[in-house]
Amino acid sequence: MKKRILLPLIMMGIVASSAVFAESKIDRISKKLELTQEQAEQFKVLHQQAQANRQAAQATKAKIKGLMAEGNIDEAAQLASEQAAAKVREMAARQAELASFLNEQQIAKLETMKQRIKKHHKRKNNKSEQQD
Repeated sequence: MKKRILLPLIMMGIVASSAVFAESKIDRISKKLELTQEQAEQFKVLHQQAQANRQAAQATKAKIKGLMAEGNIDEAAQLASEQAAAKVREMAARQAELASFLNEQQIAKLETMKQRIKKHHKRKNNKSEQQD
């Protein structure tokens, strides 16, 4: 009985803490970019849209894997192609949206932050590959 109650509570705590982490991440980025309140709100909305797009992409990826497992290679390839095209369009739309409310210095600082994160992840991935 206790397990039935505890597990949902633990899961709710995990979901809530990840939402808080995402919120604080957006706040930290907003602070580093010195965004106005209006810019911060627009940035938050854009981030939420991107997160929804990532979740949809994960669902599509699972569908592609299922199609491949069933042997529907052509259909899986078509879906993967459509997903790749959609991702490129979404990235371009996101860049245009950012450019509509960020100034040049903020865009440059954001790009620098992205590059630093990519570099960190690349270094982290290299270390994990060496340990294997």
